[in-house]
Formats: sequence, C-alpha cells, structure tokens
Amino acid sequence: MRKHIKTKKYKLLFSLYFFFMTILYLGYIFLENYRINLAEKYQVKSTIIPAEIERISFFGSMITSIELIFLFLFLAVSIYCLFMERKDKKILKIFLGLNIFFYFGILVLSIFLSTFRFLPVGNLLQPLIIPIYFYIGLLIYFVWVSKNKRGTV
Repeated sequence: MRKHIKTKKYKLLFSLYFFFMTILYLGYIFLENYRINLAEKYQVKSTIIPAEIERISFFGSMITSIELIFLFLFLAVSIYCLFMERKDKKILKIFLGLNIFFYFGILVLSIFLSTFRFLPVGNLLQPLIIPIYFYIGLLIYFVWVSKNKRGTV
C-alpha cells in the first residue's frame, strides 16, 4: 500500500512538473517568435523610435524571465528528487529518464518548427542550455552513486 502512495505522489509531481515545463516552453516559443517578428517588422522601417525598441526589449525581458523560471522549476524538482532519493532510490532514476524524453521531445519539436521558419533551432533550444548542464551533473552523480553502491555490496 505504501508503495502505491509513493507512486501516485510521484506521478502527480512529475505530471505537474512536465505540464508547467511544457507551458513555459510553449510560452517561450510564442514570445520569442513574436519578438523576432516585431523586430523584423521594425527593421523594414528606415527609423526605429525608442518606444519600438522598448517594446522589443520588454519582450526580451519576458523571455529571459521564462528561461529563469524554466531553470528554477528544473532545479527545484531536481533538489526535491535528490532529497527524496534517501527514502526512495528510484525517484532520481525516474526523473532523469523522464527528462531525457522531455528534452528529446523538445529537440524534435525544435527541428520540426525550424523547418517552418518559426525560429532557428538555436533559439528554440535556448531554454534547455543551462538545465542540460545541471542534468548532466545529476546524471554523473546518479551513475557515480549507483556504481559505488554496487561496488560496496
């Protein structure tokens, strides 16, 4: 019975995590696309007024905020999984596995969207750059801990 509660709790946690990460990512795509289209529209003009520059900067700030929230959410759930790993050894493995599928899905979506001239692949993958470094660190930690536990048994 206790295992069922843990599984249900983790299922809710990961469902909410991936729901919010997906919403943030889609919001990022929308704002980045809008900002670039706005900049291209203003570039056609011979002069850009300060209000237009301010508007483009505002959307750039919003995009940066979304990237930071994306990173914070990843770090918060990562830290939670690290602490919960003491009670349940599978949580970090599940988190790492689900994230690799999520990141792969974003990669495929980015390549697909870039073919339609929405945005360059680099812009589409930008929110993942810093979380990927942390992901690699978590993966190295997980492999190291797993290897050391097997070696001491």
